[in-house]
Amino acid sequence: MPFFEGETLEDILAREHLSYDQTCDYAIQIAKGLAQAHAHNIIHRDIKPGNVFVTHDGTVKLLDFGIAKWQGQAIDTNLTQPGTLLGTVNYMAPEQVRGQAVGAAADCWSLGVVLYEMLSGRLPFEAERHDLVRTVSSIVRGQYIPLADVRPDVPEMLVELVSRALQKDPSKRYKTMTAFAHDLRRARYDLHHNN
Repeated sequence: MPFFEGETLEDILAREHLSYDQTCDYAIQIAKGLAQAHAHNIIHRDIKPGNVFVTHDGTVKLLDFGIAKWQGQAIDTNLTQPGTLLGTVNYMAPEQVRGQAVGAAADCWSLGVVLYEMLSGRLPFEAERHDLVRTVSSIVRGQYIPLADVRPDVPEMLVELVSRALQKDPSKRYKTMTAFAHDLRRARYDLHHNN
């Protein structure tokens, strides 16, 4: 097992608010890592700040592929019981919460949640008092609090990226992580050249 020096994105977000540039940089690296996994038919299924490690030189490493699924795998043999949720609910896509088959679009959703959290400092779908049932209901049927309501200063291009990633219908999200990373790079470029 490799050894990295640094800290999780969860630890970083607990301590500081990221700049838009840093947010884009981390999100691009996460998307590129997921694109590599997806190219090998591996769906991570548990992307969250606690599973994103940032080394001292700013390199992002994806951790904990413990519940990852090979795209061609029909069932999770020996991993789950029927009716069991597998993953971290606040970052799970609607289809994952429902126990349906998941693909790359589920990881896209999770990255959308992480991006929302990096930009706003809060989760898009979280019920008061961390009520699991209400959180699940919100993910499946509800709408997230618009970024503009939480952070009116977030650039529109980043708001649009989050909106696309958090579409309830998986077919309306990014088709690939490569496309997600491309739009993140474009947003980062525009931020550098419009300020």
